[in-house]
Amino acid sequence: MTVRGQGGPHVSLREFQITYHVPIQGVGEPLVHFWLEHLGDSSGVYGFRVLSSDGQTVHAEGRRVNVNLDPATLRPTPFSDETRDAAQVLAA
Repeated sequence: MTVRGQGGPHVSLREFQITYHVPIQGVGEPLVHFWLEHLGDSSGVYGFRVLSSDGQTVHAEGRRVNVNLDPATLRPTPFSDETRDAAQVLAA
């Protein structure tokens, strides 16, 4: 899957992995803990956990790897400084 931004990064999903631990049962609002594990020149690795609303039960966890693409060539290209600055909010 490739997402083409308007003036922003053009990212492609390279890898997605999820492990399910405990089903979510009943009504409630699960929490999602999302962080940036690594930001390379042209790719980023994100981790995540899906938690119960009280944060005590891990329902699922996984990771996602995105690659920044040049919109003209669809080849990996470095992230902009602006994207790097925005990503720091998610730094582990």
